Parts: sequence; C-alpha cells; structure tokens
Amino acid sequence: MSTAATVDPRFTELHKRAADSFATAAIFQRRSEKYERLMRVLTFFGLVLPIVIGGIVMGGLADPELLKRWVYVAGVLAVVQVVIFLWSVVANWPDRLNYASSANALNTQLSNELHALAIQAAKPPADFDARFAKLEAADNARQMQDQTKNITEKEKVYGRRTAMIQFQTKCVGCEEVPLSMKMVFWGGCPNSHCCLASLMQQFSIRLRSS
Repeated sequence: MSTAATVDPRFTELHKRAADSFATAAIFQRRSEKYERLMRVLTFFGLVLPIVIGGIVMGGLADPELLKRWVYVAGVLAVVQVVIFLWSVVANWPDRLNYASSANALNTQLSNELHALAIQAAKPPADFDARFAKLEAADNARQMQDQTKNITEKEKVYGRRTAMIQFQTKCVGCEEVPLSMKMVFWGGCPNSHCCLASLMQQFSIRLRSS
C-alpha cells in the first residue's frame, strides 16, 4: 500500500491533468457564452426590424413623411444586419458555439473523473492502472482536439486562474492562492497566471523582442 512518502507520481499527474482540463473547460465555457450572445443579438434584430416596421404601417402610427424616415433607418439597420449575418457565416459562429459547448462539457467531465481518481492516493483502487491509462488516453485525445482551436495567451491566463481558484492552488511565484478572477498588481510575482503586472511585463518583453 502506498504511504505519504511513497505516493505514486501518477497521482500528481492526475491532479495536474484535472486542473488543466478544468482550465480548458472554463475557456470554452467563456467562448460558448460569447457566441450565444452573438447569435441571440443576430436573431433578435432579424425579428424585431420587420415586426416594428410592419406594426407601424398596419397600425397607421406614422404619417407618410415620418414613415419614410422609419423605412430609411430600417434599411440601414437591415444592411448592417446582413453584413453581420454574412460575417457569422464566414466565421462559422454556429459550429464554434457547438464545439465550445461540447468541449466545455467534455473537459468538465474529464476533470471530475481525473480529480476523483487523484484524491484516492492514500488508498489506490485495485483497478488504478487501468483507470489511469484510460483517463490518460482520453485526456491526450481531448488535448489534441482542443489545441487546434487557437487558444490565445489571454484565454490561457483566464483558464489557469480559474483552475487555481477551483483547486485552491498556490501561485508558484508569490505562493498566494487567488481569491477571485480580478487581476491585481502584485509587483514581485513572476507568474503571469497570477499577477497582472507580470503578465503586462511578459507581453512588453514579447513585443520588444518581436
């Protein structure tokens, strides 16, 4: 039986993978919420313009001169709506929304399963080897898919900070556990996942070297 001094290093890896999966889930949850808002706005304007103009005309609520202005404004807004709609097609908003929602759910489930196995270090289950191999393979496959979705450095910082709060992980730079998503200026911390000041410095160095 494993003791505290001889804990299988795979349990440490499980904890890390659980945090990474949770961070990735947070990133795609944020993306999902973004695309949901965009799709709702697009749908709203697609419905509201013809309904408002039709209601004004049918109800005789505007004199001819004022109606012309309404139609002109509606025409301008309709052009804007068409442009946004075309951009949503080109940018593939529906597919991005579907992928983000799915990736959020799958990474959350994976994180939960990894964490559930990781906390059994004191008394490993009899089928630990098989469960570890299965989760490791699933996590590797999930990472390969998600890495094709152009996750930005800013999103990585957001995801990592979310995971640090969830799992009460200390920052390797300042040895503090983040209490909220609000980034603060902790000047002595070299960890960009923890400190906004070091993050800005990192970007500044990157810009100077480019």
